[in-house]
Amino acid sequence: MTFPIDIENRINSYFNPDERAIVKALLEKIIKGGLNVGNDQFARSVIFLANKNLEKLKEVLETDDPRDVVSEAEMKSGALEHWFAIPFDDIDQLNGKPYSGDIFKQKKEEEDDGLPF
Repeated sequence: MTFPIDIENRINSYFNPDERAIVKALLEKIIKGGLNVGNDQFARSVIFLANKNLEKLKEVLETDDPRDVVSEAEMKSGALEHWFAIPFDDIDQLNGKPYSGDIFKQKKEEEDDGLPF
């Protein structure tokens, strides 16, 4: 599995060379099992919450619901509304300001979908 460059760079800067392969293997194992959030979003959230600590990363990965991991990361980052769906470089450029991008804007469906129920 190949991670986006921002995730690779963050793993390389947060963990020592002996830990990097372990971090990647742990993330890959969880991601390959299937998630109810975006793979990259989840990986960024885990790395952020681990805060350069392999044992903390393992603890975060024990969470039953990946949405809880993303939610906790979002809250700990200051509730900037990016939900770790954007690259770390873009998150860093926010400088503590809420994200106002279009990736979370979804087309609103009409209330009457024409179905009989």
